[in-house]
Amino acid sequence: LENMGWSDLKKPAAIRQRSLFLELTAEERVIALILEKEDIVTIDELHSKSSLTSGTVASCLLTLEMQGLITVMPGKRYKLL
Repeated sequence: LENMGWSDLKKPAAIRQRSLFLELTAEERVIALILEKEDIVTIDELHSKSSLTSGTVASCLLTLEMQGLITVMPGKRYKLL
C-alpha cells in the first residue's frame, strides 16, 4: 500500500490557520481591524474611519482582496472573510 501512496490517506490533513497580520502593512492592518469590528463596511465608511486617503484605502482593499482576506459585496461594500 505504501508504494501506491495509500498510507498517506490515514493521516489527518494538517490544519492550516491563516496568519492575518503577519504580512500586512500598517494601512492594511487598519482596514482589516475596521472590517473585523464591523460585518460589512462601505468604501466611504472605511475612508472616514481609517483617516487614510481614498487612494490608500482603494489600494489596501485591492491587496486584501487579492490575498483572499476580504470579499467585495454589491454596492462597493467589503467583508472580512
